[in-house]
Amino acid sequence: MRDALWWYLWLQAFAFGGWLIASRWLVRLPDRGYGVSKALGLTLGGFCYWAAVTSGLSTNHVGAALLALAGVWGVGLWLRYSARDANRATQAPIPLAALAITTEALFALAFAGWAIVRAYSPDIMSAGGEKFMESMMINAILRSPAFPPNDAWFSGFSISYYYFGYIIFAMLILLSGVAPAVGFNLGGAMIFALTLIGGFSIGYNLWGQGAEARGQGSEFGESGVGIRKSSLLMFNPQFLTGLLTALMLALMGNLGGLMGALKCSDALPQSFWEWLDVRDTATQTYACNGLAPSEFYGWWWDWSRVVKDTTPTGQYQETITEIPIFSFVLGDNHPHVMALPLALLALTLALGNFAGEAGNGQDAKCDARDSPSASRPPFDLPRITTSFVLPAIIFGGLAFMNTWDFPIYGAIFIAASLLGRWLRREPLLPALLHGAGVMMLGYLLYLPWHVTFASQARGIGINLFNGTRFVHFFLIYAPFLIAGAGFIASTTRAAGMSARAIVGRAAGLTAATLIASFVVALAVGLASPQGRAIAQELSGAGPVMGMPREQVSQRLVERITNPWTALALSGGAAACAALILAYRAPKSASHPSATADAPTPPAPFILLLFGAGALLTLLVEFVFLRDLFGTRMNTVFKLYYQAWTLWSVAGGFAIVSLIAARQAAAKCVGGVALAFVALGLIYPIMAIPARANNFRGEPTLDGAAYLRRIHPEDAAMIAWLNANVAGAPHIIEAPPSNAFGAYAYEGRISTFTGLPTALGWGGHEHQWRGTTDEQARRFPLIEQLYNTTDLAEARALLREFGARYVIIGETERQRFSSEGLAKFESLCAPAFQSGASVIYHCGGP
Repeated sequence: MRDALWWYLWLQAFAFGGWLIASRWLVRLPDRGYGVSKALGLTLGGFCYWAAVTSGLSTNHVGAALLALAGVWGVGLWLRYSARDANRATQAPIPLAALAITTEALFALAFAGWAIVRAYSPDIMSAGGEKFMESMMINAILRSPAFPPNDAWFSGFSISYYYFGYIIFAMLILLSGVAPAVGFNLGGAMIFALTLIGGFSIGYNLWGQGAEARGQGSEFGESGVGIRKSSLLMFNPQFLTGLLTALMLALMGNLGGLMGALKCSDALPQSFWEWLDVRDTATQTYACNGLAPSEFYGWWWDWSRVVKDTTPTGQYQETITEIPIFSFVLGDNHPHVMALPLALLALTLALGNFAGEAGNGQDAKCDARDSPSASRPPFDLPRITTSFVLPAIIFGGLAFMNTWDFPIYGAIFIAASLLGRWLRREPLLPALLHGAGVMMLGYLLYLPWHVTFASQARGIGINLFNGTRFVHFFLIYAPFLIAGAGFIASTTRAAGMSARAIVGRAAGLTAATLIASFVVALAVGLASPQGRAIAQELSGAGPVMGMPREQVSQRLVERITNPWTALALSGGAAACAALILAYRAPKSASHPSATADAPTPPAPFILLLFGAGALLTLLVEFVFLRDLFGTRMNTVFKLYYQAWTLWSVAGGFAIVSLIAARQAAAKCVGGVALAFVALGLIYPIMAIPARANNFRGEPTLDGAAYLRRIHPEDAAMIAWLNANVAGAPHIIEAPPSNAFGAYAYEGRISTFTGLPTALGWGGHEHQWRGTTDEQARRFPLIEQLYNTTDLAEARALLREFGARYVIIGETERQRFSSEGLAKFESLCAPAFQSGASVIYHCGGP
């Protein structure tokens, strides 16, 4: 409890600095940036902490974290009190009281609630996720005297990964004083809570933007879809939109919960599950607790892999379709999860740019004396800070936190700005130059990280054999697909366009999209040696890619005759584009197009998000980013995850708009979409108890507590090293059973101490660095060091690895010869002993 309170208070300290900045920067948003101020403060604080240590301004200790907090507060105070109208700058320091109270209550409840969930499933285990890797990075950052931080699984090297999220975790661990294994779980609860209020904030702001348009007399009301002015909704629709967006983003699952209840009830025949064909659901027997599958790593794990890819010969290929609630329940603090609050902040900036006047610190409602042209000096440093520097820190931080997010949200940021100016008939070049400048500056601000990061992208691969079945796609995204289709239809009607006109335009754009996708995929394929080889084999008479020609031909025919997902996505994207174009038609009294002096209605922004999600998920139907896995697994994983975020933001707004619309048909579609949201909420209701062991056992936030029960001697060695060894001296411990092993208990000492070992999970090092030579060289040398009885040889190996400590625990005793281990008694000095386990000090201070 005390640990959670200290974490919460230090987080709120950064949040206050973030609010000082947001209230001056995001003044055009209805909540003035309050909902994203926590994510903003933490991001800026993390940047300051990283920059201070990287530049040598500070060593890596609590002082650097305090310096970061002071930096955030300093910038916030400077921006607030550098306003030309100081009185206006100090007025109304918080937005509407009800909004602030709601936001804080949501955050506190989400943080406390998810901390409780984590307390019943806290273990940082080596299998069933990436927690060992994540814990290693947090501890390695805390141990490193300078940045870039040491790679604790590859002594002598720095981390080659996107680790900004772990920088922020480490900063809060230093300030709060909690143990890293406790901070691991508190950080996960924090990310959940930040995601929830980030979703609430952008949903609230979207509806508020529409209300502003309505206040200007727009017939299209809050959304541009013909909302009646007197809504039948029992609650404030602006709050309701925020809550629904948050719910869909952070808590709603796919239809795996509903399917689990049907599976446990035996309500459907075996033939249905064979037709559905989701991973192992047709062949495996699952344990159930009533109607709920009770094994998290059974049913729930399978439903994070809904799409099923196979080779032409029928061999299964893993395809990850993880969604946020699965991530939160699983408990991994992986970059794609930690980046969610920052992605929502990026979308908030995109909304501000779309609405106009975002980023310049100017309130559009201020009078002419406060206008940008009235008294702005030639070099307006506050304006430059809010227009370029702060957005650059946000978008550059996205690349540092989860590189996959940077091009997607950066493109949406620029597209939203261009779209808003286009709708208002303003010049487009300034928006293009501004967006490019922000992205370039964002790259430069994080340049010290970029030069140490080795991307493992190996070009573009062609998805030749596997198209996503539409039933699988629907099982993942059902509420969004229904809401999107309904919103498109309702917007078409409200815009005064005939369905025939939109369908005609969309059909043309769909055909163009599919043809362009095919041409690009073909060109990319033929540009690669592998693609040319496949084309040559297809034109011949022998095997193709080492597989029987008949099977390959049959799969290609099946691929071509099952285009429904690609058709639906391209059609949806095309319809969104056609409607956006309709908003630019000549103005009339009944047309929703914006003007330069009127607020921009949010419907085009919603269409942009729906269309962007459709294009992302369409992309993997044809191409994928080639990596070590050689399949589209990772590309589907990352792009589907981003689509969930985009569609949650768009879907929450769309559903409330449909339910509040004048037309009965729109209300009906909105109600159906809302019903599917309810079906999606079966997922967390069932999955959370399955993961938390039905909330039995003794709760703890200490992710390393299980070691004291299962591996008490290892726990004692880890505790001694953390208490008595300063800095980051190198150690030697047993690696996994081969040079490229992973998801093994080996590497446990470096994982929980951050002390660099010669080799930890070599398979992950291969993924991060793209090389195998050094792992292959080190692995036999480590075995030789443990097994040899030659003291001179052992000394030479210790010098080569620069090892100061050697670990002899239960793992090493099981792996290596007792004769070889005995030599350390005469070679080194015992520094600590627990039972039969010994830490040897082998030289150095």
